[in-house]
Amino acid sequence: MCSVKVFRINGVRFRDFRSVKGISQKDLADKLGVSRATIYKLETGRLVQSQSIIDHVEELFGKSVLEYLTEDVSMFKDDELELVNYFRWCASADRKLVLEIACSLSNSETKPGLECGTVKA
Repeated sequence: MCSVKVFRINGVRFRDFRSVKGISQKDLADKLGVSRATIYKLETGRLVQSQSIIDHVEELFGKSVLEYLTEDVSMFKDDELELVNYFRWCASADRKLVLEIACSLSNSETKPGLECGTVKA
């Protein structure tokens, strides 16, 4: 069985790194061949980027920077990543509702270590 690691850019680290380097969103977008809006979405965690963007980041800044800017999301299934991305777009009150629904659907009473109401939206 083949295991493939899946990475995505950590938006906060990406934004901080860009700021420290003194690179504007527009300049970085031009270097990566994407729009400024794409950079904004990456930095706010509202975009699961393509492998080509990750490859371009590595070409521009090197492997050690890429390792700092990315996080391993291999343990997530596609539908879990999709749910996380939708969740990030929710308003605070809606996030609480989503957590309550997920908790009730999970039947946490039968799952050790899973306790409803312990996570704040």
